[in-house]
Amino acid sequence: MLVQNPRQTTIMSYKLSSGEEIIARVQENGPHPTIVNPLMMILVPGEGDNSQGLIAFTPWMLAANDDTPMKLNGANIITSTPAREDAVAQYLQLVQQPSDSRGGADNDTHTTVGGKGK
Repeated sequence: MLVQNPRQTTIMSYKLSSGEEIIARVQENGPHPTIVNPLMMILVPGEGDNSQGLIAFTPWMLAANDDTPMKLNGANIITSTPAREDAVAQYLQLVQQPSDSRGGADNDTHTTVGGKGK
């Protein structure tokens, strides 16, 4: 079981059997983790000289309330790891915005692979 400092929030990255990769705040870890504010991460291929590509964050469940706890089915988790610092910074920036200013294709946020933002 994940032990965390009460003042520190744990942000994890999950690779699911569906192929999706999500990043989320963990409320309770274990075989069936409880998460809030999950965002799906999508690799957007780079064009021209930008062969690195971009990582886009988009809502994982479009109709869910952002702060509603969700329990993941452990059988569908291939692997999990604490998220990289640059991904955590981008994630926190997104989930701390008012909900009407994020989500949807026009409001996806991108960051370059390797950590530099757009």
